Amino acid sequence: MNWSSRAIRDAARQGDYGRVVSLARRDAGLSQRQLGDACGVSQSAVSRLEGRGTASYDMTILARAATHLHIPPRLVGLADHTAAHVAENGQHDVHRRNFLAGTAAIAAAPALAALHSQPAETRQAATLRIATTAFRRLDGTTPSRHLSEPVLAHLRLTQTVTAEAESPDQRARLAAVGSEAASLAGWPGT
Repeated sequence: MNWSSRAIRDAARQGDYGRVVSLARRDAGLSQRQLGDACGVSQSAVSRLEGRGTASYDMTILARAATHLHIPPRLVGLADHTAAHVAENGQHDVHRRNFLAGTAAIAAAPALAALHSQPAETRQAATLRIATTAFRRLDGTTPSRHLSEPVLAHLRLTQTVTAEAESPDQRARLAAVGSEAASLAGWPGT
């Protein structure tokens, strides 16, 4: 399959991931029933997936289809293979990840409270770093098309705050945070 064909690029750019799956399925010479059997879903589920247009998708089914058809994740709105991993290994990993994220949030609460006792220039960098970390966590469960604008806005904010920093130490701390935000914005899915 030519993943850079105009039809694939246009469908992916518009967020019509079902069309991407349909084009890849047809190129592979598979019927909807064959793809459904390979993904553990019915033919009608594949039909619904392919006909979703730009609506929201069942990411598990989408990831299974993309994995089976060897579609690059970015072409179906997946930032990485997390959803494909869930599709192959079941929902237990998602529940574990949600549990760990909740635990991390509870553990972070005292750290966030401690931020208020730090100088404002240190607090600013720490707060921006927390926002970057939150976007990274969302990346595994949220389509990249929904994250791209907020992540880019976060990067612009970090750059603006860094440019306005008064002390060299503050600029250095903020530049490090900016580097983290830039690496997040540069991920293939965002």
